[in-house]
Amino acid sequence: GGGGAKGVGKKALLKSAAAQYTAFDSLMDGFAVIDEEGTLLFFNKKAEQLFGYERDDVLGHNVKMLMPDTYAKKHDGYLAKYHSTGKKHVIDKERMVMAKRADDTMFALTLAVTENKSDEGNRFVASIKPADADAAGGGGGAQYSALDALLEAAVVINEEGEVLHFNPAAEKLFGHAKGDVCGNRVEMLMPSPHKESHHFYLQRYLSTGERRVIGKSREVLAELADGSLQLVTLALSEQEGADGSKTFTGVLTKVAQAKQQDGGGRRAKRRGDSAVQLARKMISSLQIPGIVVNDTGVVQAFNPAAEQMLGYQLVDVVGRNVSVLMNDKDAAKHDEYLKAYKTTGEAK
Repeated sequence: GGGGAKGVGKKALLKSAAAQYTAFDSLMDGFAVIDEEGTLLFFNKKAEQLFGYERDDVLGHNVKMLMPDTYAKKHDGYLAKYHSTGKKHVIDKERMVMAKRADDTMFALTLAVTENKSDEGNRFVASIKPADADAAGGGGGAQYSALDALLEAAVVINEEGEVLHFNPAAEKLFGHAKGDVCGNRVEMLMPSPHKESHHFYLQRYLSTGERRVIGKSREVLAELADGSLQLVTLALSEQEGADGSKTFTGVLTKVAQAKQQDGGGRRAKRRGDSAVQLARKMISSLQIPGIVVNDTGVVQAFNPAAEQMLGYQLVDVVGRNVSVLMNDKDAAKHDEYLKAYKTTGEAK
């Protein structure tokens, strides 16, 4: 049948790739080769060592198995876009990315991709170097310097939840300077009720070893320096030092939503609560539904009573225009009402 023919074709491709790229097995760097669909055709011995997989475990599978979810979800789209446009965004360039090992831990690596065109179709050859190879085991912040080249925000904490490293992309995302965050507890980057619960979750994991979020990606709310909230995808990994101590690295990417015009990009010193934080605290204990929006109608707070009445979680609406909670007729007019109020001061 067709499936059998396809299987034979796949085996032939893998055999051909093994013969073509066998010299890569003697190289010091990791190398992987994929086809136009992202299928792994070759995986050298160094790559086996870096990722913790045997070659046979990965060949014939999609390269997304080597990526955290934040990258994996987008990879097919990147390949399809390149095939349709021919525009090179990552090919022939070296960049820093996060990768996922067989045990679900993540590590930073330097990736350089080249294209190899042949009669059998286009091949993409990836050169892979662990980004922290020189700094591994180093003291202070040197061991985390590889994270500074990431385009994504990266935050490293210790077993007590104290921030050890806060990369430039995290500074940009949160609006905090590195010096204002390192040494403080990571809960400062979370809104209630998550900040009150985080230390308990961390200590429970350290005592039980039960993984609930490590090695996985999920959407969470981050609290920015000005008190506004941002929905992000968090990919969390664990590292163990030579002395047995653990650190945890969180890589965060913004979740695309309606444009948030809340000034979240500006830096703010934490000198007491911002207006948004005060408003959020004020409505949290109300028995009636309460919603806080900014001056463009973007939701910044949403109390439990509102969640219960409207059937939405805060994570579903924060950063979106409040009109998503209205019927179509009112939603169409809401921005005009808000604009008129800001101009005239007259409430309707």
